[in-house]
Amino acid sequence: MRPTYSFSEAEVVAADKSTGELVLKFGKEALGPFNMPATVRATSGVVVAEAKLEFVGPAR
Repeated sequence: MRPTYSFSEAEVVAADKSTGELVLKFGKEALGPFNMPATVRATSGVVVAEAKLEFVGPAR
């Protein structure tokens, strides 16, 4: 079984809204390299939506 990591508090989107904001917080120490994208998952009853989120380094 793969480990599950949670980097964010759960975000609740009101029933009359179609968007929300997910805030990710990281420590000051260096992270990565990441060898695969993170999965952002949203659920509503039995409906599940997922999106891949790729972390990249700062622009040079």
